[in-house]
Amino acid sequence: MPLNVTAGQAVFLDSTILHYTFVNLPGATPQCIELLGRLTRGDLTGCMTAPVLNDAVHKVMCSEAKERFGRPRSGLVNWLKANPDAARELTQATDLLRLVGAAHISLLPVDVVALADAQRVVQSHGLLASDALIVATMQRHAITHLATNDDDFDRVPGLTIWKPR
Repeated sequence: MPLNVTAGQAVFLDSTILHYTFVNLPGATPQCIELLGRLTRGDLTGCMTAPVLNDAVHKVMCSEAKERFGRPRSGLVNWLKANPDAARELTQATDLLRLVGAAHISLLPVDVVALADAQRVVQSHGLLASDALIVATMQRHAITHLATNDDDFDRVPGLTIWKPR
């Protein structure tokens, strides 16, 4: 479903939603920007975990480096590691963190119990660890709405999935 989430809902944001606000993907980017605007206005409650936010930061840094330095995506992380001065020039990750603060997106805690719950989700639904942690965290906090562009979540019953497409 497009990102027209019903007002008043709590929505877990996957890293793709934040990433798409910083890259130009026709169709997806405007929807993600609008969703973040709704969070900022208080129309929706947004949440995520620190690992998801860190993944978004990483994606934004890589996208910015690819554009700024004309580097291919393949080998980009190793290139940035070998060129720390280039990494120091990247600024969009800081902008992303400001955006998260302005949108009042809360960070839900992740602990060993959540990681163990995630492994049960892996066994139940065949998700990889990061996605399973999202589902386990959502279940722990009784959140059923997920904004993502990842089709793997489609096989988890009980979730309402919103995709910017």
